Amino acid sequence: MLSIPNQLEAAYLGQDVTLECHTEAYPSSINYWTTDRGDMIISGNKYITNLSDEGYSRKMKLTIRKVSSKDFSSYRCVAKNSLGETDGLIRLDGHVNDAMTTGCEKCTEWQRKSARKVVKHLKEHEQEYWEQMKAKYDPGDKYKPTYEAFLARDDNF
Repeated sequence: MLSIPNQLEAAYLGQDVTLECHTEAYPSSINYWTTDRGDMIISGNKYITNLSDEGYSRKMKLTIRKVSSKDFSSYRCVAKNSLGETDGLIRLDGHVNDAMTTGCEKCTEWQRKSARKVVKHLKEHEQEYWEQMKAKYDPGDKYKPTYEAFLARDDNF
C-alpha cells in the first residue's frame, strides 16, 4: 500500500521543500525516488532522501534543496518487493502558491493561465486537495479575496 499526503506541492525559488510518501509492505520493500524522466534520485548536495521505519510502515521523504525552476516537475516514489511494485506521483509547482497569495502577479501570461487552470481544477474537482492547499498556504483566509479574484478572471484558456 502506498499513500501520498500531498500530491501537489508548491515552493518558492531558493526554498528547500520536502516531499513525503508513506508505504506499508510485507515482505519489506525497497523504496526509492525517481524524476519525471525515470532517473533514480540519489542523496547528495541537491537531494536528500530519508527513510524511517515503524513495523511494516515506512515514511519516505525527499528534500529538494534550493529549488530552481528546473525542479518544478513531477517526482515518483516507488516501493518494490517480491510480490510486486507500486508507485505514487507528486507534482512540485512554483506558481500555485503565488496564484493563491498574490494573484500570480509575478507570473508570465502562460504561467498565470496554467496556475489558474490547476487551482480551478483543484477547487472544483479535487476538494480534498483544495482544502489541503488552503490549509497550507492560507490557513486564516487572509488571501481568499486575492485568489477568488484571480480565479474569477477569464484568460480564454
